[in-house]
Amino acid sequence: MAKGTVCWLKIDGVVMPTPSDYTFVEADFDSDSSARSETGLLIRDRIRQGVLSPEYTWNIITTAQLAVILKACKPEKIQVTCFDPMAAEEEVPFMRTFSGYAQATRKPKVVLPRENPLDTLWKLSMSFIEY
Repeated sequence: MAKGTVCWLKIDGVVMPTPSDYTFVEADFDSDSSARSETGLLIRDRIRQGVLSPEYTWNIITTAQLAVILKACKPEKIQVTCFDPMAAEEEVPFMRTFSGYAQATRKPKVVLPRENPLDTLWKLSMSFIEY
C-alpha cells in the first residue's frame, strides 16, 4: 500500500477492496438494571464501552473482489482491522483491530449483469461486530 493511502478494512491481515462508504460505529452496553426513574432520571449501569460494529458498503465491485470479501467473512471468528478516527496514538495510526464476526446476513446485489459472470459488477453492504 502506498504511503499516505488509507486502509479502511483488513480481515485476518488481508486488505479488503476500498469501500464506497464507511460508517464508524461504536456502542456502549448497559445492564438490565439500567432504567429511568419515575421522575425521568436515568439510572445507568454501563457494563461495556466502545464496542465496534463498523459498517461498509461497496457500490461497485467485481466478482473477484466480492469473492475476496465473502471468503474472508466465512470463519466464525475473524480479526477485523478498521479505520478508527480516534486511534491516532495506536501502533498503526488510525487503525484498530478487534476479534469479531461478519453480520449474519450478507446479500450481494447485481448492479450490472454481464454474460461472463467474472465481468458482473456487484453492490454489497455489511457490518462487522466486535465480540
